[in-house]
Order: sequence, then structure tokens, then C-alpha cells
Amino acid sequence: LVFTSENGVVLVSTKQPGWGKAILDKLPEITEAPVTTIINPHSGIAYTGNNDAFAGDVTIVAHANTLRAMQDMPRFAGSDAKFLPNKTFTDKLTLFGGKSQVDVYFFGPAHTNGDAIVTIPASNLAYLGELLPAKETPVIDTARGGSAVAFPMTLARALEMFKAND
Repeated sequence: LVFTSENGVVLVSTKQPGWGKAILDKLPEITEAPVTTIINPHSGIAYTGNNDAFAGDVTIVAHANTLRAMQDMPRFAGSDAKFLPNKTFTDKLTLFGGKSQVDVYFFGPAHTNGDAIVTIPASNLAYLGELLPAKETPVIDTARGGSAVAFPMTLARALEMFKAND
């Protein structure tokens, strides 16, 4: 998900390793603004694999549990630790304001114990990541705190909040 805001580009998920250049090559078709914010929806390499492709003053956002899991990943060891999230949250985080507002929520364990849901209220958009896999059975990453028991309750809490907020 790419969202252009008054504060630069917000990128949700940096995808699998090797996709960083492709993302950077496509961005000018959307905007000339720089990527200023990355949101890692969880610690999986398919969502964090190109944090290192976005150099400069970039805020990398993730749930506190996601940061802890990423700190144990070889991809973020040593000098690459600078590509770890530098802004974390536990329940809800609001970035920016007005039409550029982005809200990031945690409703409980599901795929992992740090699954973030990203919403853009002005666009009536929600990014659910692994909480709503396309035509697949959800994958539970128990090594990173995922829970098949909690998954339906977590998803129900998220959907209830969305209903209440249209």
C-alpha cells in the first residue's frame, strides 16, 4: 500500500527481499515525494524485506512485539539494525492529521502477536495484511506469537471497530 500525504509517501510493507528497487522505480509514476514513513504490519520477511532500500530520514513504524521479533532476525543484525522500526506502538498510533491522517491499530494476536491494521480515515480504507488473506486459510506464525485460538476474536474486534466508524 502506498499513500501520498502532505508529509511524504507512506509505504505499508516493503515486501520480499529484492523488491526494493522495483518499488522505488514505480514510485515516480505516482509521486515525486520521498518515502518518509514505512509501516511494517508484522515481522515477516515478506513485509519487512526491503526496509534497507529506503535510505534517509525514514520513520519505520511497527507494533512493539514486531520490533522485538525483528531484533532476532539475521536481516536486521549488526549495522542493518538501523533498518529496524524506530517508532512503536502497543494499541493505537495516529500519524499526521487531517486528510493525511493514518491510524495504526493492534487488536490482539492473530497471524503474529504484532499484527498491525493500517487505516486511512479520509479514504475510508483499511489494510488488514495477514488478518484477511485472499482466498486462503490464515497462516499462524506461532514462533512469533500467532494464535489460531485468538485469531477470530482479534478479527472480530477489528471489524466491530470498523462498523462503528463506517
